[in-house]
Amino acid sequence: MFDSPENLNLNPDELAAFIRRVYDANARARAAVTDRLLRAKLAFDAQYSPDELAYIHSVGGSDSYYPITKIKCTTGAAWIRKILGGSEKPWAIEPTPDPDLSDPLVQQIVQATMAEMQRITAMGLQMTPDDAYEYARDVRELMVQYRNERAADAAKEMERLIEDELVDGGFKSAFNEFLADLLPYPAAFLRCVKRIEHVSMVESAEDSGAVRLVEKEVERYRFERISPLHVFPAAGQKKVDDGNLVIVSLYSLSELGKLAGVSGYNATEIAAVIAENSSAAEPGDETDPLAAYPEAKLFDQEQYRQNGKIAALEFYGAVPGRLLKSWCVRSMSPVQAAEFYPDSPQVPLSPEEFEQKLQQAAAEGIAQSEEDAAAVKVRIAGVDGVEDIDQLEDLKFYEVYAVVVRNHCIYCSLSAASRYIYSASYRANIDSIWGEGIADLLHHVQRSVNSLMRSRNNNLALAGAPQVIINTDAVRLKPGEPLQITPFKQWFVSGSGYYGAQKPFELMQIPDVSDSLSRELEKELVFADRISGIPEYSQGVSKGAENGAAGTASGLSMLLDAASNQIKDPINNIDEGLYEPLIRDLYYDKINDPEVPNSAKGDFKIHARGAIGLAFKEQSQIRRREFFSLVLQSPLLQQILKPEGIVALTREVVRTLDMPVNDIVTSETEFAAQQQQLQLQQQAAAAQSDELQAAIQQIDEQLAAGQISPQEADRAKRALAGEIQAAQRQQGGQPVPGGPEMQRQATREDAR
Repeated sequence: MFDSPENLNLNPDELAAFIRRVYDANARARAAVTDRLLRAKLAFDAQYSPDELAYIHSVGGSDSYYPITKIKCTTGAAWIRKILGGSEKPWAIEPTPDPDLSDPLVQQIVQATMAEMQRITAMGLQMTPDDAYEYARDVRELMVQYRNERAADAAKEMERLIEDELVDGGFKSAFNEFLADLLPYPAAFLRCVKRIEHVSMVESAEDSGAVRLVEKEVERYRFERISPLHVFPAAGQKKVDDGNLVIVSLYSLSELGKLAGVSGYNATEIAAVIAENSSAAEPGDETDPLAAYPEAKLFDQEQYRQNGKIAALEFYGAVPGRLLKSWCVRSMSPVQAAEFYPDSPQVPLSPEEFEQKLQQAAAEGIAQSEEDAAAVKVRIAGVDGVEDIDQLEDLKFYEVYAVVVRNHCIYCSLSAASRYIYSASYRANIDSIWGEGIADLLHHVQRSVNSLMRSRNNNLALAGAPQVIINTDAVRLKPGEPLQITPFKQWFVSGSGYYGAQKPFELMQIPDVSDSLSRELEKELVFADRISGIPEYSQGVSKGAENGAAGTASGLSMLLDAASNQIKDPINNIDEGLYEPLIRDLYYDKINDPEVPNSAKGDFKIHARGAIGLAFKEQSQIRRREFFSLVLQSPLLQQILKPEGIVALTREVVRTLDMPVNDIVTSETEFAAQQQQLQLQQQAAAAQSDELQAAIQQIDEQLAAGQISPQEADRAKRALAGEIQAAQRQQGGQPVPGGPEMQRQATREDAR
């Protein structure tokens, strides 16, 4: 399938030749896995291989295919999607638990304690060492609490920012495609890339307020699924971030043309690729010289080349500095050569010629200083992240990301700490990237099921009608009469022979053994349930619930809980291989992004909770509702819990019911505003109550001084009684001194 690069006519681009040798070695190392990948694809598509289909047709009979692999894959994908796609995120960002305070905070505690001691001493009092220790401990607890609250708020803000990136980058659709690969194939792959996109945005002018539609260039994350057929890891590679990894991708001519002006891309090599493609034969022509490239053959099998796209190799791995220097020199365009070296604009140049031309440029005044010479090198060097190719050591290996099209390296850059590529397997293998998919687990079961299905169909076809044995010696047919069996047909037989007239034909019935074959088929399907970890009753099939523990709702729930123990493994693999490294990479990018506010940054830890959510999601929802009911029924708990805590608990309970939380429950901000308004009202009512009490006291003083009569005092108090009761209601039902007693006294006076 893959040709050796020594058989190809490689040009002097040493970096491209090096990457091609790596790809060839990786392709040979992946040969056995390639067979498994193709076999898994056929099993998921419910198709026989060409050799198997040819053998079945040579024998004759049914060629039916029972799609047990596809059924298990789709059911498992739906099961995992339900677990990870609930109302809660399958990942979380939390502050790192750090009980130790930094030195500046410790100094603040000491300074606050000393200031308090001075204040108490100035008042003529004395603070003992024990008092100072208690005061410092209280200050420390307040600081730790404040720091933890700030860290929790920052973690929530970081979660919101990352979740926005996932939504805008199309992570949901990419994850669904990733999940579709995870079940059948030995591994699934997803990557995150940054792209500059033209986005239409609505803006309003600040001066006039006019609304208009503007086009802007926005850098966004994009999440893409990578087909396992296009991933070529090195032999023995255990993780995607280790070893030399090659990914085969597709580029159209228009895409290559647009990349010619992008930083880091070699316009000369891109032009050479486009020129070679324009002179090549039509796709599919066996005389096409481009067919010698192994990656082109890979896409020929998948019928992609008819779309007019070119296969390319994306390389992630270590490259010696000597090759990077060579490619940096080759990356100089003719325009740059004519500008800096007008006497000899030759491309490519060797490293020695490069140094000579650089010295010549300095001597001619083009580069008068070391800074100018460095600027010349920056313009010539094409490797992103390399400011001066003299920094590169010949024998030192550098992690790079490079793109090779045919024999041309069109892009190269120093790679970051992460490759932004993530992988997981249904059944992980600690010694390899490639684990086991359902197609691997059910390979032998699938063959047995197909054989039993074909035998059953063949037996039903044979047993459905009798076999006819015709005695050609006994049958006397008229000339031209066909030998057919029809109702009321008259048979003329010969009377010769030892036993006189003979029967013209006999019927033989093939025994029907389809029931026994069906029972064997059911046994194989039970084996498939056990091996795959996806039981039949998880698909909603009622047949599995007719007998045994699955016959009741509680029994079926117990069986599903037991089956979920096996589905935890792939979910845990997704947590460790996809969610945790992906969220960690996005978190590191946000930390280094100057546009992200410092209020969202901090020392956080990332943890995925998919497997934990599977084990405790239902139980936690039940316990949360029980606790909420207990809080509503217990006045003591209502006094212990904070009012804002009860609001948060109510919102969580409503959220688990998949109901619109904001439309039903007051938000925490709105509740805080309501509490503040209520507090202001209570303070105003208390002030009014104090004024009323002062008025009552004044009436009593006037009565004692003889300034007013008892009847006038009673009428004045009776007028104030209503105002006192209104003030009492505004204070939340708290009694106002003198209010009810004064009302009763006024009532008695009226009765008298």
